[in-house]
Amino acid sequence: MEEKPITISLGPQFSGALSRLVMLVTVLVVIQTIYAFAIGEYVFGMVAALVGVLIAPLFLDYRGVQIDLANQQIRKYRAYLGLRWGQWLPLSPYEKLILHWQRLRYKSGGSATALMGPRGSTRSSDVYCVSLTGSEVETFELADLESHRAAKRFMAKYAKLLHLPAEDKYQKRMEAAYKRRQEVEARRGRK
Repeated sequence: MEEKPITISLGPQFSGALSRLVMLVTVLVVIQTIYAFAIGEYVFGMVAALVGVLIAPLFLDYRGVQIDLANQQIRKYRAYLGLRWGQWLPLSPYEKLILHWQRLRYKSGGSATALMGPRGSTRSSDVYCVSLTGSEVETFELADLESHRAAKRFMAKYAKLLHLPAEDKYQKRMEAAYKRRQEVEARRGRK
């Protein structure tokens, strides 16, 4: 029996202009469906409802990663109504898993006009990324997680599964910052 690929679902992404356009079209189709039923156009309403059901998953833009251990391949996929597609890449060029930290900045609060203008407030969010890396290939991101602890567990699990070494670059960064802080405190104490 052939092993099924391991799936890491990243869920709906709501990203890109196409997703926004399809979301707008879906809302318009829903409004048109309600209107068609309200005025007694049941056939048109049923067709519009069917179109709405078929295009609604498009704006959700489900994405993820699949790892096929039997064939030693990996891919990023997009999914629509349960069907997944994406280009398979060989796993062999990847030499280790790394965990690194990113701070994302975004505007939030208020209306769309406020977000586009100078009045929207800027916020930030920490993200801990776990990626496959190799000397001759582009970095392949497996997942981004909200906490360092969850990212460490995720990295340990997949390092064991893929038989690859793991490196926690964030932990190294924090240790270096702690060491610098200790040196500064020691210098202050000498004065």
